[in-house]
Amino acid sequence: MPLLIKTMHQLRKKWDFIDLVKKHRRQTRQDQQAGIVSIESPIAIANLLPFCSRCSGPNRVGFKALADGTKARVCRSCKEVI
Repeated sequence: MPLLIKTMHQLRKKWDFIDLVKKHRRQTRQDQQAGIVSIESPIAIANLLPFCSRCSGPNRVGFKALADGTKARVCRSCKEVI
């Protein structure tokens, strides 16, 4: 079970301004401000699309067998190897 927890943490990342969550904070010290704070929350890597440099945007991915027998990820719209 510890191996599963370790891999779940590796597959979740924090990205800048992608998944902002509002959190209600209360004052626990005299110098701390209470109120609603927006913080970044981790998002699963599986929910992100790869960026294609030829199409200049995020695209879906397909797989293609190359001439040497290896599999490669290809862009669905321009068929370029990513």
